[in-house]
Amino acid sequence: MRSTTIREMPEELIDVLQAAADASGRTLEQEILCLAVNSGCSAYDCEFVALAQKLNIPLLTFDCLLLRSFPTTALTPIAYLSG
Repeated sequence: MRSTTIREMPEELIDVLQAAADASGRTLEQEILCLAVNSGCSAYDCEFVALAQKLNIPLLTFDCLLLRSFPTTALTPIAYLSG
């Protein structure tokens, strides 16, 4: 399965993330790296965390590290559907 990088995301999503990162005084890349360093998750995973946080939507995942590191953002699909 091929991974998608942030530069391959739709332009609208990049714009949303960049605007939110600009508001915090950080670049998009800095925001993602801060999430990664603080959580121990990969920068790849943190791209999705940042997107979910900026769009104020849950990140549905079964990844235990993401669920532990971002309890207010990451939910299992089962928890989301139980809602």
